[in-house]
Parts: sequence; C-alpha cells; structure tokens
Amino acid sequence: MSEQELPRPAKVTIAFLIRMLNDGGAQRQLCELVRAMDKTRFRVCVVAMYEGGRFKAEIESIPDVELITIGKRHTWDVVGALLRLVREMKRIRPQILHGYLDLGNVLSVFLKPFLPNVKVVWGLRNAGIQLKKESRAGKILAELERHLSRYPDLFVANSNAGQTYHVSIGYPEDRFIVIQNGTNTLKFAPDPLARQQMREAWGVLPDSPLIGIAGRIAPEKDHVTFLKAAGEVNNHRSECRYCIIGGGDEEDVAKLKLLAESLGIAEKVIWTGSFSEMNRAYNALDLLALTSQSEGFPNVVGEAMATGVPVVVTDVGDVRTLVNNTNVICPPGDASRVAATMLNVLASLSYPPPDLRLREQIEQNFSLDALRRKTEEALWKII
Repeated sequence: MSEQELPRPAKVTIAFLIRMLNDGGAQRQLCELVRAMDKTRFRVCVVAMYEGGRFKAEIESIPDVELITIGKRHTWDVVGALLRLVREMKRIRPQILHGYLDLGNVLSVFLKPFLPNVKVVWGLRNAGIQLKKESRAGKILAELERHLSRYPDLFVANSNAGQTYHVSIGYPEDRFIVIQNGTNTLKFAPDPLARQQMREAWGVLPDSPLIGIAGRIAPEKDHVTFLKAAGEVNNHRSECRYCIIGGGDEEDVAKLKLLAESLGIAEKVIWTGSFSEMNRAYNALDLLALTSQSEGFPNVVGEAMATGVPVVVTDVGDVRTLVNNTNVICPPGDASRVAATMLNVLASLSYPPPDLRLREQIEQNFSLDALRRKTEEALWKII
C-alpha cells in the first residue's frame, strides 16, 4: 500500500514542537489551541525543548494533553537533546508534527526520517521585521528555516502579512494557509470589579484616563513612540496616566525610563514588569495603544477589544482586519499622529469602558472556536 493509500486513523496523534513555553503571544496561542482542540479526533502532545516557562503549568493542567519536556540545557546542548527528542518522538509516533516558531520548525524536518509517513506543519508567527540584533544562533536558525522550507507539507501563518513575507523569501506559496489568532472571550471580558481593584493597586484615580501598552519590551514594539506620544498627550490632557505592561531587557527598560523622565511624564508612568493577569490589566485601561514597527496578528489588540477597551494602533501586519476602523490606525513611528489619535479617541469614548461593540467584533470574527475549527480542518486535510 502506497503512502497516498494509507487509511486515515480514527484519532490523529499530533505533536506540537516548541523551543520553550515562556511568555509570548505564540506560546499563549498554542496553549489556547491545545485546550480547545477536539480530543475525540486528536491525541494532543506538546513537546518543549527547554524546561519551565510561564505556560508550562497551564498546559499541564489541560485534560487529555500530554506535555513532554526534553530538558535542553543551553543553546549548544545539541547531541544529547536530539537523542532524547528522537526517543520521545518514536514513543509518541505522531501522524502530524507541528513546529511552532523557528527551532520547532527546523527540528520537525530533521525528525522526518525517524517518523515514517509523518506530515510536517510549520507555524509561522512573524512578518519579517526584526529590529533587535539577532544572536549568532538566531541567524543560523533563520537561515536553516529558509533552506528547509521545501520540506513541510503545510505552512500555517497567523497573518496575511506573514504569508506575504515568507513567500517573498522563497517559501512555496501553494502550501500556505492563513489562520488568524483566536481570542479567549470568556477569559478576556469586561470586569468592573477587576477594573476598580487594579486601578486602586496602581494608584490611578477613578476619573483619570489610563492609557496602556501591553507586551514584552523590545525594539520592534517601539515603546519609544508610545512614550513620545504620551508626552504630547500630557500637554493637552494632564490628568492622563500611562501604563507599560510587560517586562524586558534591563538595559532597554532603563533607557525608556530615562526617556519618560526627559519628557516630563516619569511620575505618570506605571511600570508593571512581567505581568500574568492580563484580563485584569486590560480592564483597568481606558485605551490600549499598539505602537509596533512589526506584527503578524497582535494578540493584545484582540484581547483588549474583547474586554471592551478602545485601541489606537499602528498600521502593521493584519491590524486593519482586526480593528476594522481606519480612524484608529496610525503610521508606524509617528508619535504625533499616535498622540492626536489617542486624544480623539479619549474625547469620543463613552467613559468608562466597556464598549461592547468592540467585544462583538472579536466574538464574531476572531474567536477561539474559529481558530480551533480552521486548524482542525487544515490538519485533517493533510492526513
């Protein structure tokens, strides 16, 4: 019997392969996806190369999802980690091996010879722009990924921008599907009590508009533009406060704090550091800003909108599709335009949030159920 004639199994084993379950949008989406998948049709395994990470405990708590950690110790721990990985994969015997991000994608191709008839899927989460200097290992992985792109059976991009970028550098266009991120609208929902509690904890007065930016502190997120815009907003609305939700490199954070001081808004900026209770954080806000230079499909925008919080965004990735409102979209890097748009939104919003029209936009178009359904259909077709 040829490979094409192999019977489809009643229950498909899928292994998601990822570097680490640390804090990040891709890791959060993986967690939500494996939670939502139909366990009567799929046996779901998550394989992480490194121990730990914010989402490890959460995935361990999901019924009928097996989590395997390979215990890779450092970047150049290669031979031992690969031997352990091959052993675990032979035990799991997946019909589908789904790489997630660069390391998972590259390793999935190298595992093919050990897994007869396995279908390899790559999850592609970026749209090309990387402002932070890559490490030597990162550059090697990126080149390997590009050269190995002829081998996967399917590419799943989380944005049209991501597909366009990868096709432009040589990925085969005929094997792509775009499945945009899903938002957990049960978790991210209006919560007046959480709003009150978080604002009290952060020392924000009930009538002070709070403008936030959420996500790791990294050059491509362009917190510099956010702070410059905040400085301009402060000239017109001195009662506003600003919240930077997320952690990052100490040197990057220190530079941003110096910038806030030079702009005269240091006393008005809240720095939360790494923050896990994002549903509570969004509820505290009156406006969320995304000032990124590059995105695929930003989770934070969908999550804020599901909470009923208005947004101001830069024109990156698939943001236009997500917000469906050109009045809140600004050119990347244009702090004055971002500030003017923030002021317009603050002047027009019903105070305080939630704006349930924003929540409805996410529920109807970017739900977790849509993510699950589209993913399962795409995976089932390649078996």
